[in-house]
Amino acid sequence: FNLSTSPTWRNVEQELTLAQLQAEILIKDPQLMQKEIRVPLKGEASLKLGEKQFRTAIQTQFDESKANITLGLKNFSNPLIDFKIDIDQFNLDRYVKNEVQEDHPSNAEQTKSPLNLKWIEALQVRGNIALHRLQVKNLKMSVGLLWQVLTF
Repeated sequence: FNLSTSPTWRNVEQELTLAQLQAEILIKDPQLMQKEIRVPLKGEASLKLGEKQFRTAIQTQFDESKANITLGLKNFSNPLIDFKIDIDQFNLDRYVKNEVQEDHPSNAEQTKSPLNLKWIEALQVRGNIALHRLQVKNLKMSVGLLWQVLTF
């Protein structure tokens, strides 16, 4: 993760602003078809300490995908997380190897512990994830998938 921006601090409002946020996420995984995937991020972010709020709006475009992401966080001690993710299209075939899976899990897979997600129960989250076009195993879907997340 690389971040390049010049922050602005307003002392009276106790606000930190990153007006021209630029960052890059580098994904390296031997399970992926590409050795590495670079995801450039552009947008803005602000942290208002007096109001206990964090807000960001980020855009990205990599390969043929474009995404707009907004994220908000209120009340740091008992946070309420708001988000919206809107992705125009995603071709999963470009990234995931098309390998035949074994019917029997390996010994390493059998000994894995289940993932503990109890911490999620304490979160207050509301948001939407929209994916307009998806390609998986050469199957192209243009139905506009929408997931709504709401926990309290």
